[in-house]
This record gives sequence, structure tokens and C-alpha cells, in this order.
Amino acid sequence: MVWMTYPDTAAAEPLLDAVTRSGVDGVLFPASARRFASFADELERHGLHFIHFLPYDPGVREVVMAARTSRGYVMLQATSGITGRKDGELPDSAGVIEAVRRLGLRTPIALGIGISSPQQAREALEMGAQGVVVGSATVEAALEGERALATFIRSMREALDGR
Repeated sequence: MVWMTYPDTAAAEPLLDAVTRSGVDGVLFPASARRFASFADELERHGLHFIHFLPYDPGVREVVMAARTSRGYVMLQATSGITGRKDGELPDSAGVIEAVRRLGLRTPIALGIGISSPQQAREALEMGAQGVVVGSATVEAALEGERALATFIRSMREALDGR
């Protein structure tokens, strides 16, 4: 399990304490990892992963940094723009995934931002991703109640398992 939040460098120490106590495996900031090198080092000292975020059209510098320092997985932005539910087919990220692999990235790649349906999760795997990050749609399902959340998670799991 990964804690995702928006970065606030002024609150790094309280965040580190909260993350360490929570029992998660890592932290994901949907922002350039370059800005958080010292925080990433602190997480690693506590046995936690700093999950690298690569934007929709990542630059070589970001990919090389992720290739050198990533642990756990790397999140690649699946759609342009802000987080949230996106309807329809995902833009094709197969070329980007192939390119970041050629630049040396070896950790698993999870596509995220805009993935909100089982079909989109399947599409992400077909493009070469090893996983998906589904945030907003999960929160929306949780707000509908426990049954809706369980149904949503089950449908995503079945899509990822090819059922």
C-alpha cells in the first residue's frame, strides 16, 4: 500500500512521522522526484519506498533519475492534465513505456491519473504497464459505501487478472 499526497516541503517531518507509523510501503507525490531527494533518502532509511512519478510526456532527465534511484515501482501519468476520472479509452502509452525501458528503467511501471474503469486497467496492461494507480475512482466508490467500494475493487482485480 502506498500513501499518495501532494507535497508540502514545509511539512516533511510530520509527514514522515505519519507515514512511518501508518504501515504503508511507500509514498507517492504526483510531482518531480528531483525536488524531494532528501525526503526520499529519509524514507529509505525507514525502510519505505519513494515512488517516482513521471509526467505524461517525461523528459530524459526525469527518466534517468528514476532509472537510477527508483524502488518499488514508478508511476507514469496515463493522461494529460489533473487527476480524476477520465471516460473513454486511454491515450496509448506503449511508446513511452518502451522508451523509458530503453533508457534503463527496470522497476515496474504503473499507469495512473485518469484510470477509472476495468477496461482502462486492461488497456494499461496491454500497453506494457505492470500495474495501475486508481485513486479518484476508488475514493468515489468509497464515498458511495462499503458495498460499492468492494464491487469496484473486485471489478478492477478481475480486469487485471484477465477475467
